[in-house]
Amino acid sequence: MPEGRARSIYCDDPDLQDIVELFIEELPERVAAIEAAHASGQLENVRWLAHQLHGSSGGYGFEFLGKAAANVERLAGREEKEELSNALAMFRQIATAIMEAKP
Repeated sequence: MPEGRARSIYCDDPDLQDIVELFIEELPERVAAIEAAHASGQLENVRWLAHQLHGSSGGYGFEFLGKAAANVERLAGREEKEELSNALAMFRQIATAIMEAKP
């Protein structure tokens, strides 16, 4: 992942810092929900959950995560299972980097 992509573009904005931190705090649960839906073969739920995260990521300054979620959403909608698994691995890598980065 390119350096700096694990931090929100709003991380230095004192007016937005609290909501960015809240987004990061909730991210593990959202990632787990997507992975659980995938593991149980519920591709429509994967698509829907990824769609939600795609939409919200940019608003919190995580455009790179939003793009990865959009890719998961697209592949889940097409039921391209092998490509979806690869996209989920990349999505998880990005999400983990965000969760581990300091705001």
